[in-house]
Amino acid sequence: MTDAWSSLIQAIIWPGLVITLIIIYRDKFASLLKVVQRRIEGGAAFKLGPLDIGKIPPAILSGKRDQATAEGPGGAKAPGNVMDIMLNRKYPEGIDEEIYLVHTATIARSPGPVARTRFSVRIWVEAYSERQVDEIVRVTYRLHDTFPNPVISTQEREHEFELWLNVWGEFTIMAYVERRDKPPLWLSRYLELPGRPEG
Repeated sequence: MTDAWSSLIQAIIWPGLVITLIIIYRDKFASLLKVVQRRIEGGAAFKLGPLDIGKIPPAILSGKRDQATAEGPGGAKAPGNVMDIMLNRKYPEGIDEEIYLVHTATIARSPGPVARTRFSVRIWVEAYSERQVDEIVRVTYRLHDTFPNPVISTQEREHEFELWLNVWGEFTIMAYVERRDKPPLWLSRYLELPGRPEG
């Protein structure tokens, strides 16, 4: 009976102690988790028990141009039809690898009593050549549903069809690119923000 009570008390005390320490030192735990997250994203090796994340493959460390996945330098076997499409660059209509969305983000602070971080984001269209950008007549952006006007267009070539946003978190933006005498394109971009806030 005593052993049973002793085991029960230990089963309650240890998790309670761990939870209490996490609550007391939650800011320090949050900072530690952010440091670990940044190291993993930067490619640093991270191992905790059976979990092994972020280890850079030896082929990549060699310095020569190479690639690798978890399956090794050759990766997993690609489906035949996908392999053919990609090797010959015979993408479906509306997909192009020479015109793309880019973005930049800077941290700002919101006015008022709540010190919540906000970000100023600029999204624009670039291409491998200026001629390709010159062919664009309009870009229509699809924003997150929380925006008052989630679909917005611009025809301003001089400013690279830029769009400025004031945001709190990350999300994927879609763009419909109309071109002169060419099929339109669909582009997407995940708006990664400094510090990787929860979006």
